Amino acid sequence: MRWLALGGVLLFWVGVFLAGALVDGYSAREDYISSLASRGSPVALLGVGALLASAAAHLVTAWVTLKAWRSWFVSGSLLLSGVGTSVVAVFGSSCPAGRPDVQ
Repeated sequence: MRWLALGGVLLFWVGVFLAGALVDGYSAREDYISSLASRGSPVALLGVGALLASAAAHLVTAWVTLKAWRSWFVSGSLLLSGVGTSVVAVFGSSCPAGRPDVQ
């Protein structure tokens, strides 16, 4: 199970850097991923995929934490984070800075 969580984190960052490389002027250090995953973005599928990978990593980690540590607080927090990220990914938003330009 821990490999699934690690894979989710890795997929998130691969998705961010891959989508970011396709957008002119995007910086993973300075910009939010919302500009990549927002409605109307030409790389929205990559951005949404990255967010869903992050959500999956949170959900798997919540399960592992519950089983290993029996900590309802920690696993519940991770579960809420995973569900929240899934909601953001599925429902999307418009980017306040406008849609990014693809190179």
